[in-house]
Amino acid sequence: MKNSEIIKAWIDAFNSKNIEALLALYEDGAIHSSPRAAKISPETGGILTGAVLKKWWTDAFERLPDLRYELRSEIGIGDHGIEIEYMRYATGEEPSLVREFFVMKGGKIICSEVC
Repeated sequence: MKNSEIIKAWIDAFNSKNIEALLALYEDGAIHSSPRAAKISPETGGILTGAVLKKWWTDAFERLPDLRYELRSEIGIGDHGIEIEYMRYATGEEPSLVREFFVMKGGKIICSEVC
């Protein structure tokens, strides 16, 4: 899969709350970092991987059943990276503009970082 195809699949999996499809885009042992994770789950230090990553997203989908992302832009960074900008929408929260950087290898995400 090309990087832009992975991003489309990532947005689609997120918006359909399909945790298995979402996790299938990540390499085993992939790392995700997020300031929101650090705030909501300080014990993680904002760094999520493996089963913790699955728990994080499962909890988010349960807490925010209408959570959705709207892709705004993609910027390819070499063969192995892509930065995206998307709007994050959830009831009870102000819409927010998010930037996230992904590192890809072999058609899978090996690292993602919310900026």
